[in-house]
Amino acid sequence: MAVEVIIQCGDKKFWEQNSDDRIFMKQVYKQLLLKLQEYLPDFKIANAVIHFDEASPHMHVVGVPVGRGFKRGLSTKVSKRSVFTPQVLSEVLQDKMRADANYYMKAIFQQEVREKKKGKNHDLTVAEYKVAKEEEKIEKLSTDKIGLEADILVLNHKKSTSQKKLDELDGEIESSNIFLKALRQIKQFIQSYLPFAPLIEEFANHVERGADIEAGNSFRGLLTALGELLNSFKEIIKDGLCWFPRLMRWQTSKGEVSPVFEDNRNEGYYYRLKSYMDIHTRQEYPKELIQPEIKPENRTGTIEQLAQNVEAVEKQVQFMDIKIGKNHMY
Repeated sequence: MAVEVIIQCGDKKFWEQNSDDRIFMKQVYKQLLLKLQEYLPDFKIANAVIHFDEASPHMHVVGVPVGRGFKRGLSTKVSKRSVFTPQVLSEVLQDKMRADANYYMKAIFQQEVREKKKGKNHDLTVAEYKVAKEEEKIEKLSTDKIGLEADILVLNHKKSTSQKKLDELDGEIESSNIFLKALRQIKQFIQSYLPFAPLIEEFANHVERGADIEAGNSFRGLLTALGELLNSFKEIIKDGLCWFPRLMRWQTSKGEVSPVFEDNRNEGYYYRLKSYMDIHTRQEYPKELIQPEIKPENRTGTIEQLAQNVEAVEKQVQFMDIKIGKNHMY
């Protein structure tokens, strides 16, 4: 009734060397899932899960293959054989999907997927046999014998892509390094903030209640955990006034604002919410005017929203994919 496809990019050795970059595989597998749906519209995907608990992050895709045009019984019914034909197994799962995986892995990690080892994916035996026969007829196209699976990729690649197209593609891949750099910067930014997430949430809750913050006493070395955080991110506006625009912001009718605090106790850190200031224009607004709009749903500096920055850059990578064209996939 259902078929499972497992997609894995990178082996145990690769991920031992790149363990910190596992988070980016969500973006790779998301793109590969979209490609799989594009190539096999009659494979109705019901569930797709990424596993990070083994040596290599991999994705389990479970779906129902729908066959059409049957003359006996129902004209449309579940049929693995109709959807996963030898041609599909060879050209889609072995060629197109592997080429797509190579493209996204090279764009993000600057490394390619290794050639598949023999003896895997037993469903591909028929397809591999047919390709091997075709290889014998045009053996002159590939003299470097690096294994049957590598020959399949080389053969199909040469059949569908001219050298000129490859040169153009190399240029496009080179330009995608801009997006790779942006992704890594955002990743480092998010990782640097993750340990502070509970304290940032506590800070935001205090602000939304309009409450004062007991941060502790710096002179006696008794700062609270939140106090230590505020001490690290405090930006002085003027004597006695400070704010924390890098920790949390709120979108209001007056623009994007961050709270302004005053320390009314000279012997330590005791923050009293005084007003709000526009993070762009630096215009200050009274607390009473802005406080009704300081709500959780108006937050604009949350950890969750940082992930949207990754998605925005990912869309730029997708744009590069469209620009290159389906026939030019690496």
